[in-house]
Amino acid sequence: MISRDAPKPPIEYLKISGGIFHDCGVHDIDVICWIVGESPESVYSQGHTFDKNIAALDDYDSISITMKFPSGVLASIFLSRLAAYGYDQRLEVFGSEGMLMSNNMSPKEVVFHGPVGAVDEPIHPSFAQRYDQSYKQELDHFIDVITGVVSTCEISRRDTVQASVIAEACEQSCRLGKPIAIAEGKMVLE
Repeated sequence: MISRDAPKPPIEYLKISGGIFHDCGVHDIDVICWIVGESPESVYSQGHTFDKNIAALDDYDSISITMKFPSGVLASIFLSRLAAYGYDQRLEVFGSEGMLMSNNMSPKEVVFHGPVGAVDEPIHPSFAQRYDQSYKQELDHFIDVITGVVSTCEISRRDTVQASVIAEACEQSCRLGKPIAIAEGKMVLE
């Protein structure tokens, strides 16, 4: 999974964001665990900070996460705080039966191909435009749960807590420079 944020958040926000693993990475971790249908047994992360203002916060602006799952599935996340060209979020799921891809969305899904190459519309500038419809659907579902239209929420407390535990394990892996095991919903620090 590739997630490159745009525009770069203001430093005032970054100071209270919880850091790149908890502010951004947790969402990608959640999606991957949902797709795989299980939680990872270990994670390994590396990071770097190019922006001196983010470095002053003891945070990263670029990270790579590898997760290994009990079933043998390997998942990778590449995350950056800034993509100059717009909100870049792509996903590939590859297996013995084939591959699924979710590519970037642009306001218009038209690409012109001519003698000198292809011209495409820019992708959405930020997550607010990219996920506008998704946020509306989430809110509708939440209201349906609260008002009793549906009996269960599609998101469980366990899933939410587990994504946070995994994000913390990823951050610790990056800071310690070693893989971190996860067992029974908890980090295993040796």
